[in-house]
Amino acid sequence: MLYSQDGLPFAKTKRASLSLVSTSFNSGFRLDPAKLAASNNGLQPGAVVAGKAPVLVTRAGAILTAPALAGMTYTLRDWNMKSLGSGTIPPNGVLKLEAADPIWVLELTREPQSGDAR
Repeated sequence: MLYSQDGLPFAKTKRASLSLVSTSFNSGFRLDPAKLAASNNGLQPGAVVAGKAPVLVTRAGAILTAPALAGMTYTLRDWNMKSLGSGTIPPNGVLKLEAADPIWVLELTREPQSGDAR
């Protein structure tokens, strides 16, 4: 999900983020579909085995195509918000994020241009 953090359109935003959504679950985790269907109380009533470590994760990759974000600086962060790297969105606005990388969120910032209101 790509979103502006300051409410401005992507061409003008100073801060935006891209969240990559995937799934994770404990090893051995099991749901009972019948118990799950009988409850309107979330997943907990359907869990018959909570599972344990290690947590199994499916990572997500993406190709971001957003010319309005060209020139913005990005920081790649993992689940613990540790920086995994940084760069600049190229002039064509296309950035490829590999599923093999443990990216949780991509933070984008745009430097104020001369004449911008602060």
